[in-house]
Amino acid sequence: MATWVDRTRRAIDSELPDLTTKHSLNEVLTSAVHDHWVAFLTALSRPDLEFSLVPSARTLAEQVAARQLPVETLLTIYRAARNETWKYAVETAHRPTDSTLGTADLLIQLWDRASQWIDLSLSASIEVYHGARAQLRRNASARLFDVVRNILHDGSAVDVRIASQELGGYPLSSINTALVLSTSRPGPQSNIRDAAAAIASCLKGSSLVVEPGGTELWVWVATRGRPDHGALESLTKTLHAGAIHAAVGTASAGIGGFALSHREALRAQEIAQRQEPPPALTRFEHVALMSLLGCTPDLDRFVQRTIGPLAAAGAPTARMRETLAAVLEAGSTEVAAQRLRVHRNTVRYRMDQIEALLPPGADDQRAETAIALRHVRLFHPAGLTTPSDLAP
Repeated sequence: MATWVDRTRRAIDSELPDLTTKHSLNEVLTSAVHDHWVAFLTALSRPDLEFSLVPSARTLAEQVAARQLPVETLLTIYRAARNETWKYAVETAHRPTDSTLGTADLLIQLWDRASQWIDLSLSASIEVYHGARAQLRRNASARLFDVVRNILHDGSAVDVRIASQELGGYPLSSINTALVLSTSRPGPQSNIRDAAAAIASCLKGSSLVVEPGGTELWVWVATRGRPDHGALESLTKTLHAGAIHAAVGTASAGIGGFALSHREALRAQEIAQRQEPPPALTRFEHVALMSLLGCTPDLDRFVQRTIGPLAAAGAPTARMRETLAAVLEAGSTEVAAQRLRVHRNTVRYRMDQIEALLPPGADDQRAETAIALRHVRLFHPAGLTTPSDLAP
């Protein structure tokens, strides 16, 4: 038995020379090879194969996972063991024996059992490996979340240098852009993590990804200079395809900016979630005023006083609100028509209807009108009803 264990170990070492030296797996690997062989020989005498993964092999899979080695490491270990077992089976089958089985039959019987054992062992080891990796990720994620939570709670009480180390080297003292990524698509977070990586690449910075729970990711991107958030618009199609929404805070410096940008991203997310469906990308700088104003009965009354019947529900008034907003933003009916992709005469016709519905003096309150239109779009997309307590 010692000879077989030794030759199998040499076969594995030739495939993975760094496994026992660089990664310190010599003792556990030897135990796994030995225990596998003992368990296999014990099971070989029984008519039916009874399998359970030997404890040392479970420990080996867990140690491979703990050292952040790829799962292919286990595949290579068992492949080397399989090849060496085949050589051993051939040698055993050709030795003189009292068995009534011929050489070929003996070889087939031995190899069939050995092959089943190795396949079952490999499958069970891979399952243990993935379970260990998942637990390690959960533990690491929990540690990251604790550090981030302390910073968000009171960054002034946190040592920036130590906190950066605990965050895996994330440079807190840089310019920080915080994002909250969420998805309406259940399942693994691989797509949303890919989106986080794409955003960090787009902003040309290093990223920190934290799992607060549920279907969200909190992301920070650190850059040396002020990043171009406009570049994120190029990712909207990718985000939309993955049913992912990204809420983005403004870029702010230092540990204070780390927390501030996150608060802004959360507020941008609140605004976005009021829309159905939420847009792929919401930047706080674009919704800051609406976020600060919020939605209150007083503000709803302001909206109704400002745009009157245009605040009502219904598709026709929704089109008129969209048209008026486009005209106010563009400054002309021609440009608004291009943006709305309709004929300019259509815009002019709608504007005639709009002017008849707007309260007197609306021409002198263009800023107020624009705010009222944005309020309805973000907080009351279906239109604002007119109960008696909100009536102007």
